[in-house]
Amino acid sequence: TIVCHRPSRKEQPRIECVETINKKLIIHNYGHGSGGWTTGFGSAQRAVTLFQEKIQAQDKNISITVVGAGIIGLLTAYY
Repeated sequence: TIVCHRPSRKEQPRIECVETINKKLIIHNYGHGSGGWTTGFGSAQRAVTLFQEKIQAQDKNISITVVGAGIIGLLTAYY
C-alpha cells in the first residue's frame, strides 16, 4: 500500500498552459514531489497568472475546476 505518494519529475515541476480540450483551458501544475510545501505558494500564483493571461479576451463569467487536493491544488484554488 502506498500512502501519501508525492510524485516528482526528473526535470523541474511542470507549470504551463499548453492545452485546450473541448473548449476547456488546461493549466498544468504538478511534479513538485515533497517540495510542494515550499514551492507551492509561488507555483500556485504562477498557474493563476497563466490562467488570467489566457482568459483576458474571453468571457470572465466562467467556471473553474481544480483537479488535485494536495497542497498545490489547494493553494491554486485559494489564489
